[in-house]
Amino acid sequence: MRTFEEYLALTEQHLTDPMPAIGAYAQTLEESMKYSLLSGGKRIRPVMLLAAAEMAGGTAEEALPYASAIEFIHTYSLIHDDLPAMDDDALRRGRPTNHMVYGAGMATLAGDGLLSAAGGYDSPSAGPGGPPAPGPGGGCHRPGSRRPGHGGGTDR
Repeated sequence: MRTFEEYLALTEQHLTDPMPAIGAYAQTLEESMKYSLLSGGKRIRPVMLLAAAEMAGGTAEEALPYASAIEFIHTYSLIHDDLPAMDDDALRRGRPTNHMVYGAGMATLAGDGLLSAAGGYDSPSAGPGGPPAPGPGGGCHRPGSRRPGHGGGTDR
């Protein structure tokens, strides 16, 4: 089993691997998402997931997309919690909060984007290579999924 520091380094190295390619048309959105995602922190959630994966007989490398997804969700919650309509915090970890740098609208979209990106890893069918390919009708097809955009309309 690896040390906490080894899991942390692995997490930091691959944290943005599963992040969707947004493209030049939304460069500010991508910057806003990465601003908060890569602002540091203990990363205890992804480290615990990687350790648990190895303890259960899997590999940390196979669990990396899921570790990133957990951190995406955590970062989304921090961005939204800091918004003016919530706590209206100006600083997080000694840096200006996302909405102070990019505005409340962009910060909201950044949080929503991270949450949506994390949703691609909510099923064992997603696997370590990322979310499943679009299914019939353009949605991601996952048997049993009923959420919009996740094959809910195509597998009934």
